[in-house]
Amino acid sequence: MRKYILFLVLLALVFALASCSQAEEPDDVGYSYAPEDSANVAIDETTDNETIINETYETAPEPAPTPEPDNRTPQEIFLGGGVMPRFFNDQAIDGDALIAAINHIIIEDRNAPGYSMVVVRGGEPIFKHYTGTVSFHPGVLHTNQFYVNQNTREEYGADSTFQLASSTKLVVAALIFQLQEQGLLNIHDPIRNHIPEMYHSNITIFHALTHSTGMDFVGIAPLHLIGPIEWAEQAATSQRPLVFEPGSRTQYSPSYGLLLEVIRRVGGGDVDVHSIGAMFEPLGMAETHFNNHRLDRSRLIMKNDYDKAASTDHLFFGLDLNDSDGNAGMFSTIDDMARFAAMMLGGGILGDTRVMETGTVEAFTEPVEGFYRAVGAFLRGNHSGGMFPPSSNPGAFGHPGSTGEAIFIDPAADLAIVFIANNGTNMISNDFAVLRDALEQVYRYLR
Repeated sequence: MRKYILFLVLLALVFALASCSQAEEPDDVGYSYAPEDSANVAIDETTDNETIINETYETAPEPAPTPEPDNRTPQEIFLGGGVMPRFFNDQAIDGDALIAAINHIIIEDRNAPGYSMVVVRGGEPIFKHYTGTVSFHPGVLHTNQFYVNQNTREEYGADSTFQLASSTKLVVAALIFQLQEQGLLNIHDPIRNHIPEMYHSNITIFHALTHSTGMDFVGIAPLHLIGPIEWAEQAATSQRPLVFEPGSRTQYSPSYGLLLEVIRRVGGGDVDVHSIGAMFEPLGMAETHFNNHRLDRSRLIMKNDYDKAASTDHLFFGLDLNDSDGNAGMFSTIDDMARFAAMMLGGGILGDTRVMETGTVEAFTEPVEGFYRAVGAFLRGNHSGGMFPPSSNPGAFGHPGSTGEAIFIDPAADLAIVFIANNGTNMISNDFAVLRDALEQVYRYLR
């Protein structure tokens, strides 16, 4: 009997040992396990094993679908929305020669990191090119007191975004004229009609458009310290004596900050929302904003200073704008600004979309007697006309900006050019001869 009991005990011990050996599988043995909730298992495709993360089962993300190729022509993209690739219409322009010439002027001679350029003729884009790096120091995270560069790229892209600096003023003026066309204001209204706290009652919207307010802006706190709305409030309520009688002469100034405050109050409270509904969205300018918190900052190219060793890339004025600035605070892409320029060239229409009447555009570009400009833009042949190429025609208009860009429109040649470079203020923007030479190459190589 004892032998029988001993036999049963030994048999039970053998079964127990066998069960333990099955439960303690060695780590180096490949093995597949499918739990009941197989939807929550992350599969290691390299070993056919399932991976358990933090003792929970997680589904491996589906690979991002390959985007469908955009088989539209550049003209179809331009009018229908989207991002045009590099291209040129060889029947309309000698693109290879133009690229070589611009590279020499901007990158080789003036040492800019890169640039983007679009040429429109007859309402159609005939040339787009972009090249260079987003920084003198690719891969370095640049910061300053107000802003962190979040651009994750090292090279220019077809959809790169830029701060347009003073070229912003051209769009602000167009928005003002659009409101006049809608009967919501008149450019000869006293600003006080729309900003009741305006101290000087004899300053009009026209004076602000033409930089002839006579206001002394020196005593107002710096824009980057108080924000654009507070800045406009301080400017409006300033009791500092006027430097000259409004309208008697012109002096370049930050008066467009007041104009954007007029747009904000007349247009409904949010300049970005108003601009999108009134102009940007109808024209397909989906990447254009006054508020840089609405941007995809991974595509934002910051201005670079002249000295490569300085490593001081930054936004113009270092602004981190949650509000809107009418002097220099708009952000856009080369394609979107080409759409705006083509609309102005077309007398207020782009394709089948009209955002302003032809007469409104004509009033916008009407020369101001005794001044160096039109009502809403700079004109060829005058003081700031130094940016206009020798081959351009009387009536050409546009606006440069100190981050290295120009919006240029020549109605007589049925031509519009948008040029943007991420240069420092001592490289291109303060030397109009560089912009002039670059724009002149377009006339040289048109067919």
